[in-house]
Amino acid sequence: MLGSLQAGNGTTTLTSLPQLSNGTLTGASFFTTGATVVLPADITHLVSANIGVGAKSAIKDAHGRNPLTGLTSVDPRSSLSLGTSLALTGASIAANGTVSVSGAALTLTGPFTQAQGALSLSSATLNATQVTIGQGAMLQAGQGTISGNLVNDGNAAVLGAAASQVTGSYSQAPNASLTSGFTGIPGSRAPLAVAGNATLAGVVLSSDFLPSRGDSAPAITFGSLSGGFTGHSPGFRLVTKAHEVDVVVHPQLTAAPATVAPGGPLP
Repeated sequence: MLGSLQAGNGTTTLTSLPQLSNGTLTGASFFTTGATVVLPADITHLVSANIGVGAKSAIKDAHGRNPLTGLTSVDPRSSLSLGTSLALTGASIAANGTVSVSGAALTLTGPFTQAQGALSLSSATLNATQVTIGQGAMLQAGQGTISGNLVNDGNAAVLGAAASQVTGSYSQAPNASLTSGFTGIPGSRAPLAVAGNATLAGVVLSSDFLPSRGDSAPAITFGSLSGGFTGHSPGFRLVTKAHEVDVVVHPQLTAAPATVAPGGPLP
């Protein structure tokens, strides 16, 4: 029984695969780098399974089609890593495990939901009517593009020196956060660039590298604005402008009071 397959060149054909039954791949891993893997059937669900399709790689079924086009779910113990583009035929996908796209595009006709785990876009595009980041889930975008609307109920982080794009609207829930502007990475001061309306709540998280008082960086840009952030990291202040919200370095002391029993020592 196959548990893990790493293909580095040529074509590997699997005529049978016990872990793949009725579209569900359970307990198997496939990683291709510059190679092709041929599977005996299509995959719709990943359960404790990991699939990585690198650049200049391919995964096919017996008819030469991509067996991942019908994928609809990634469970919490699974991962999907794409270095080549994938167009899904289903209307939606729900991910509880890790999904990462690098230098490629993931396309579907309906919504994408990252209910748990992390969604990573690195110089990549996610085409969907709406992308939802659930509570406890994270979006990590390094020059990534979401072609559609973005709803953030968890944490969205913009990493890198260039903006990450949202072609539709952006909505951030009261308990959600946006890591942007200053991210603690040298040279990383890129915003989340929203073409449409930004409906804001929740907090902005910032951590500057060697900060200087008055340094500023845009955390988010937008076509129009509703609401506003309700909090931010200590040592910063927010400045709201017509089409952006800036994070400005504002050094300050913060107190962390502790309860001391009468007659007890101070911490």
